[in-house]
Amino acid sequence: MEKLNRRRKDVVVVHTAEGPRRLLLERIRYVERIGRIMRYNCTDGTVDSRTLRVSFREMAGPLLADPRFYLCGASFVLNLQHVTGVKGQAALLDNEKSIILPRTAAAAFKTAWGKFWLEGG
Repeated sequence: MEKLNRRRKDVVVVHTAEGPRRLLLERIRYVERIGRIMRYNCTDGTVDSRTLRVSFREMAGPLLADPRFYLCGASFVLNLQHVTGVKGQAALLDNEKSIILPRTAAAAFKTAWGKFWLEGG
C-alpha cells in the first residue's frame, strides 16, 4: 500500500486531446504555458494539455507541491532535478539545452537550486 501511495505522488495526470495521460514527475524537465495550454517537456518527448480553464499557477499546483519543482515567473516551472547549472540568467539542463530565466526570477532561482542540491535533492 505504501509503495502504491508513493507511486501516486510521483505522477501527475495531464488531460490531453487524446485523453488522460500519466507523467512521472522525474521525467518532466519543465512545464511552460503556451497560449492556453501547458506544454510538459519530458525526457521522452513533449505532452500538451487541453485548453486551460484555470490559471497556470493553479494547474501547476500538483508539481509545485513537490520540492523538485520551482515556479520561474508567471508561466514556467522547472524541475530542479534536471538543472545541471546556472550561468547568468540561464538554467542549464541535463539535455544540454538552456532556459533563459526572467531577470526578476534569476537570483531567487539560483538560491533555490543551490539549496535543493545542498539538501540532497
